[in-house]
Amino acid sequence: MKSLGQDIRYALAHFVKAPMFTLLAVLSLALGIGANTAIFSVIHAVLLKPLAYPEPDRLVRVWETFQHSGGTGRGSVSVPNLFDWRQQNSVFQQIAAYSNTTYALSGGERPQLVPGARVEPEMAQVVQVDPLKGRFFQSGENQAGKDQVVLLSYGLWERRFGSDPDIVGQSLSLDGVAHEIIGVMPATFQMPPRSDSELWTPLTYSEGQLNARGSHWLSVLARLKSEVTLERSQSEMSAIAARLAQAYPAAQDKRDVIVGSLHGSLTDSRREALWTLWAAVSIVLLIGCANVANLLLARAVGRRRELAVRAALGAGRARLARQLLTETFLLALGGGASGMVLSVVAVRVLSSLPGTSIPQGQVVGVNPAVLAFCLAASLLTALLAGLFPALRASRFDVGEALKERSSTDSAGSSRDWLRGGLVVAEVALAVVVLIGAGLLLKSYSRLLEVDSGIDVQRVLTLSVPLAGPRYDEAEELIAFYRRLENELPALPGVEAAGMINLLPLQNWGWNGNIVIEGMPEVPPSQQPLAETRTIAGDYFQTMGIPLLSGRMVGFGENEQRKVLMVNQAFAERFLEGQDPIGKRIAWDYPESDDGWMTIVGVVGDVRGAGLHRRPLAEMYFPFAQSVRRNMSLVLRTSLPPAGLAESVRRKVAEIDPEQPVYRVKVMEEVVDDSVAGRRFNTLLMGVFAAVALSLALGGVYGVLSYAIRRRTYELAVRMALGARRADVYRLVARGSLILAAVGIVIGVGAALWLTRFMESQLYSVRSDDPLTIVWVCLLLLTVAVAASLIPARRATRVDPLTALRSE
Repeated sequence: MKSLGQDIRYALAHFVKAPMFTLLAVLSLALGIGANTAIFSVIHAVLLKPLAYPEPDRLVRVWETFQHSGGTGRGSVSVPNLFDWRQQNSVFQQIAAYSNTTYALSGGERPQLVPGARVEPEMAQVVQVDPLKGRFFQSGENQAGKDQVVLLSYGLWERRFGSDPDIVGQSLSLDGVAHEIIGVMPATFQMPPRSDSELWTPLTYSEGQLNARGSHWLSVLARLKSEVTLERSQSEMSAIAARLAQAYPAAQDKRDVIVGSLHGSLTDSRREALWTLWAAVSIVLLIGCANVANLLLARAVGRRRELAVRAALGAGRARLARQLLTETFLLALGGGASGMVLSVVAVRVLSSLPGTSIPQGQVVGVNPAVLAFCLAASLLTALLAGLFPALRASRFDVGEALKERSSTDSAGSSRDWLRGGLVVAEVALAVVVLIGAGLLLKSYSRLLEVDSGIDVQRVLTLSVPLAGPRYDEAEELIAFYRRLENELPALPGVEAAGMINLLPLQNWGWNGNIVIEGMPEVPPSQQPLAETRTIAGDYFQTMGIPLLSGRMVGFGENEQRKVLMVNQAFAERFLEGQDPIGKRIAWDYPESDDGWMTIVGVVGDVRGAGLHRRPLAEMYFPFAQSVRRNMSLVLRTSLPPAGLAESVRRKVAEIDPEQPVYRVKVMEEVVDDSVAGRRFNTLLMGVFAAVALSLALGGVYGVLSYAIRRRTYELAVRMALGARRADVYRLVARGSLILAAVGIVIGVGAALWLTRFMESQLYSVRSDDPLTIVWVCLLLLTVAVAASLIPARRATRVDPLTALRSE
């Protein structure tokens, strides 16, 4: 320990004497370690940390499969199927359903819309999390008339009720109905997969829902029995689905069951992007290690006489290597501490950026696992950056080293190729990160060029969910929205106004199998599938969606015959060049003319499921024919949208003061939100690429500067014999370009293999896009030339006489 203390004091003294070297080394490592720690903290919270439930590995989600225009998907569950699963399975300890919803919470200045869920009492046995206060729902409270009870989240209890210890037994108004508060859930509790739930009420079923096997709307969680594997549960549930399909062919045709890990269902969509980002920051760390190794090798040349003196006084090679390694470990610990600070700042910045949408985002941050990772990364970095330079620097001939007159005449060709090899590795690694960033940037720019099908300029959107028993009947819903349709266009600054139940660019929406008049009879699984939208007012005019043929539908077109409009994608996919106007479609083969709906208009395509997906086949129904509780208002305005939003709020309050207005955005924000995740990944990869490029630039510059110092005598001779400055520039630039070219060739080869794993994150760009590769190569060559300018300029200023005299 005494000798270790001496090594540490000696190292610190050397750091004080070489502040620039110390700063560069610590900064190089801090950037790499900090970036890795920041990404690891997210990966740990999202992918590695167990969910906050007892035995979380036994929690699974259960879906029914369904067919949509993009293929086969995982969908919701019907009530009769849930009950059959509960009775027939032998793999689940308990199975329970829930349905995400929103509540209109009254009692403040204005109604507040609160996210939450309706859950079955059986959910208590599935999640096995006891309330912090009070109790969970009991059997019988999921019956109509007995369901006016509510559980609060910890956050809502703290924010709205000031953490009142006597909260249990109090009441609050949800959707205009008084509910008794029966409990408060712990701060860590979430009802997956929704992480923002604030309230939970019992899930009740109507008589119609109990018998509607074809109505799929439930989300299902289950807890596996202790001895049951995921594979066994999947096998049994598929067998149950097959039996149900045989018993109910009309409702269950081609439907299967999927059982998946709850943790996986929350993280699968983000897994690939996170691992890609971590691969990028790991490369940045490797470049930083190569940079520090280069600095250590260069510094060792200047310390050869010092090390030789210590060796002459009795220090063995192992003792010298330990001293050098101690210095590297101290540098790595300094880089790790600085990196930890950088990671904390980075995580806070990342959490504030749009597009993160990280599950359990509130637990991302510093914890023992993250600290342990940072320490381990620092120690590993010290070994990677310092072991070989230490062994190399401690191997020399003592007599020769003591006889050296300077550090510039005998550095050795072996050390030259070693430092050049490190620079080549830096350039190669930088090429990989730059190509990955270039592909994401090109993909993102291509996505922004996609025509969404709507004119987003000066369009305000707001959502109005009609809650409460007053709107249980269709007549009340129709009356409310018809009044809005009539009065919104009269607001100051409104040029056009309309409504739709699901805004474009946000989700798949509602869909169903349809029958086209005249088509041969086929089973449900082979029937065309189309998305459904409910519209009112001048929706198409407001959104700038063109009418291609036919006419628009009106709000109340349901009195004489059922009509609808379709988009161009619907006509092209299902009608094969026929005139759509007058064609009739139905949800199933109708027994009378009352079941047919007539197409009266065709409109342009809209990217309903996102800019990266092709337009879906869509059907638009007038409101009175397809009544919905939750509608989004769209208004084209000549005034600033913020002022108009308040006018709309007042108009809604005039009709019903208990109804909240939320999701107030301009359409530019809606489009921006739809690509926020891809923009976030592109931004991060771009930052990592910039750091990698800077470190590679520093590596090339450092090697060239060192080479110029070593070759001072040679360059002096050349200039004394008549070499011009341009010749010196070419000589230095040639060395830089050789290193860069070798690194680029290796890096491109590695990138062509690695970027294949990014294909799912790219839009309209191949992972081996040649233009991106060419631009990256040109950028690296330009950077290499730029890195050679300062050393070359320094070399041309050498006075031959002074240099020769000093030698």
